[in-house]
Amino acid sequence: MFLPTITLLLITCLTPAEAVAAALADLATQPTERHGQTRYLLLLEADAAARQTTHQAVSFLLNSVSRTRTITVPPRVGADGWLIRVDLAAWTDFRQPQGYQELFAAWERLARDDPYFHLRTQVLAKGKLREVTTDGGWVGLEPAAQLREMTGSFGAVLRADYFISAVAAEAYYEWAGIPATEAEFFRQFGVDPDEATRLSADSAANLLRSRVTQKPRRIIQRPGLFGGVWHTKDVDGESPDRDPVRNPIDFAPQRFNFQASEFFAMGANRLWRVALYDAAGRRQETVPDRVAKDFTGDGIIRPLVSCLRCHDRLGGQSGLQPFADDQAELMARVGLQSYEPQIAQRLQELYDPARLHQAMQRDREDYAAAVALATDGMTPKEAIDALVAVYTRYVDVPVTLSRAAEELCVSEQQLAAALAESRDPMALALVLGKSINRAAWASAFGDAALRVAAHASPNDTAKE
Repeated sequence: MFLPTITLLLITCLTPAEAVAAALADLATQPTERHGQTRYLLLLEADAAARQTTHQAVSFLLNSVSRTRTITVPPRVGADGWLIRVDLAAWTDFRQPQGYQELFAAWERLARDDPYFHLRTQVLAKGKLREVTTDGGWVGLEPAAQLREMTGSFGAVLRADYFISAVAAEAYYEWAGIPATEAEFFRQFGVDPDEATRLSADSAANLLRSRVTQKPRRIIQRPGLFGGVWHTKDVDGESPDRDPVRNPIDFAPQRFNFQASEFFAMGANRLWRVALYDAAGRRQETVPDRVAKDFTGDGIIRPLVSCLRCHDRLGGQSGLQPFADDQAELMARVGLQSYEPQIAQRLQELYDPARLHQAMQRDREDYAAAVALATDGMTPKEAIDALVAVYTRYVDVPVTLSRAAEELCVSEQQLAAALAESRDPMALALVLGKSINRAAWASAFGDAALRVAAHASPNDTAKE
């Protein structure tokens, strides 16, 4: 008796066109009323375990920018779970319609600049040229049009690594709803700094030398509605007026002259919100270079990724770095002395290491529990490592012919053959065995994808 031979097709990647088709198929299974709020992220990793880790990183990030108290894990869908279904409404507060609209607009801005499913081109309208985003010819124009009609989005499918690279850095403020001023940021967590001072509800520590900035630093904690609101006062140089130890409290003519603040505030879902503000309380996109540097990547500190990477990789625990309060130690040695009793009392209340570290421990425990819920059991360090790994590979690691072939779901030989006649210098550099940076590859991706689609069916040899 002869049994028929069964050949199993092992899918090692999805092409952009296949991802669009898979998203369209999944969307058809969802209630019609949810179509407009449903989006998809494509996983690229050939290894199943690696795809799961990236899925956990995406969930961690989405919940880190969530506007609601509830933690939601987005499901993986389709055969072998190559797509993550993102219901944008799951991370919005319906009592705050503006926040709901902001997330939708934020997704569309990512789609507008996406180079992997779309093209940016110029059209002539009313005698003027303007740039528009259109579906790339390699994604399957008819399914893409159907998906656009059903979701109301011209970019309902994006790559997970592209999404992480933006939302964990340059787009973080927009997604997390971080306000333009420090005062508004405090209000988001129910904190009135002046009232906290009046009631002696705040705690602080002064560091002679921070391991993060390599300069003096003040750390302040105030209780918020959901947990601690922690922030620093950092300096861009050293001088008597920039010394927090010599200026432990602000009174009369003696004030600590700082230039920047870094915030870690516990949100409603117990995950950290981070922000950067200057001394005037204005939001900053990055930390000024003279204040501090990120000792990984390009050296620039950006929220969210730089803050989490630093605070959990340089000896930190659950987002908060350990520290010793040099102010309290010095006061214990010399005693509290002041001509004004209220100053001595304020110093004793503000610089209380036991109280400060107890608050830190509570916040760490709450954060660790929330991270585990958002990532199916990861520790904070594991979650941050997963997020940083995707971000670093996308942003910092040069693109080679092998990596480009993976992203286009073809073999290196197929890609080299398809690009042989290209006039794009970046594409030709890959064929010659050179590596290029991410921005260069993004600019060449559309041409490469069109040439691959025209040259051969990518699934002939890439999937076996």
